[in-house]
Amino acid sequence: MKYQSCLSALVIAASSLSAPTALAQQPPQAQQDHQPVRLSVQNITDFHGHFSETKDDPGAARLSCALDKAAEGGPRVLTASGDNIGGSPFNSAILDDEPTVEVLNQMGLDATAGATTSFIRATRTSPSA
Repeated sequence: MKYQSCLSALVIAASSLSAPTALAQQPPQAQQDHQPVRLSVQNITDFHGHFSETKDDPGAARLSCALDKAAEGGPRVLTASGDNIGGSPFNSAILDDEPTVEVLNQMGLDATAGATTSFIRATRTSPSA
């Protein structure tokens, strides 16, 4: 028991000696000649496979153009809050929403969240459902 106490004291002493040295080191300085980068973070929601332009929907082409214009030619991150598929019009639903997924890929979708209609569709087509 006395050996463990002595060993613990040595470990604590050694770590307290090395901590101030680690804290005293300065992080590398950023180069000052770089200009800030403007990053456009964009989000769409409730797309529901409405990629075709109709009387009530602008369609994916117009949406993509609007997103590109808003990014002003700079880098962007495109996300979706979910409901990209499911509840889709016939032209997407008949093909299990694969056309919608392809359109979103072409638009440059970087990340998406799952939402209610995505999960409902998945459980209806699951072999165990």
